Amino acid sequence: MDLTNDAGVDEKSSAPDSAPDSERTLIACVGASAGGVDALQRLCSNLPGLLGIGFVVLQHLAPDRESLLPELIGRISTIPVEQATDGVRVQPNHVYVIPPNCLATIEHGCVRLAKADMPHRRHQIDDIMRSLADDQGDHAVGIVLSGTGEDGTEGLHAIKGRGGLAIVQEPSDAQFQGMPQSAASSGHVEHVLPILGIIELLERYVDRSNPARPATIDDGAPEIEGRLEQLFVRLREQTGHDFHQYKRSTILRRIRRRMDIGQIDSIDKYIALVLQDSEEAKHFAKDLLIGVTQFFRDREVFDELDRKFAVMLSQGAGKNGAIRVWVVGCATGEEAYSIGMLIREQSP
Repeated sequence: MDLTNDAGVDEKSSAPDSAPDSERTLIACVGASAGGVDALQRLCSNLPGLLGIGFVVLQHLAPDRESLLPELIGRISTIPVEQATDGVRVQPNHVYVIPPNCLATIEHGCVRLAKADMPHRRHQIDDIMRSLADDQGDHAVGIVLSGTGEDGTEGLHAIKGRGGLAIVQEPSDAQFQGMPQSAASSGHVEHVLPILGIIELLERYVDRSNPARPATIDDGAPEIEGRLEQLFVRLREQTGHDFHQYKRSTILRRIRRRMDIGQIDSIDKYIALVLQDSEEAKHFAKDLLIGVTQFFRDREVFDELDRKFAVMLSQGAGKNGAIRVWVVGCATGEEAYSIGMLIREQSP
């Protein structure tokens, strides 16, 4: 089997084209499991009433029991809480709780629900966060709270890879540390905070959606090139990586993201920070090196490929012992290996 991987593809845009930034809502997916009720109550009871973020909450729940989570959160929340229904549009300053025994995704800013194919599926949080990353790009926020296991780790990776904000509850602040510790140890998350720290970060970050915000970055301004040159030299000295050949749009999106997080209102100030602060230089380089692929991403597409490979192989494809597949732009190879595994499983 010959799998050819072209890793030189340009990164996909980190934001959907459905609406301008000034009209889009920041959507936060909050994942929790054991001990999540306490964490969610502390989060929702301290949120500013007009923060401007729509929250979608998914907690691991027994599939055969009615959820009391909307009532438990709603009685002390500063913003309205309701159980999510299929097709509901996520509104700012609202909390939507995913009901039990449902697979949830975000499509065009709306919650989509389907009955779970496996009652004890344990990666619902990864699934909804991946869909949120694909749907909202840099207007996505992922938050992992108390729980056991690893669900949410890959979802946060996807959100950060598309320019969104990935946050983990400080493990020592959580009743159950498994999920927070898994995400915090993954290397994909730089914001590991107690509940009140998460709220403070969200307050700082939410200004990014304000159209009156003064910070601007002009992609075509020739004077920016000189500033970027300083940045590239600093990053090469600090990390050993040369980013000169990176797409300018990617570089500028990542700069804007770092400016948003640090509440920095000019590119001059941000570049000065990188030149002076080795930790910020490392964070910025790490943002640029984020991979956006993963094994079996876009499950429906891989299911369809699986069916096609089954037909092809049953009709005699590969009789000479070779099947050649070209996979374009799969970065570190997860897509190529995923296709390889499908063919191997279908081979007689």
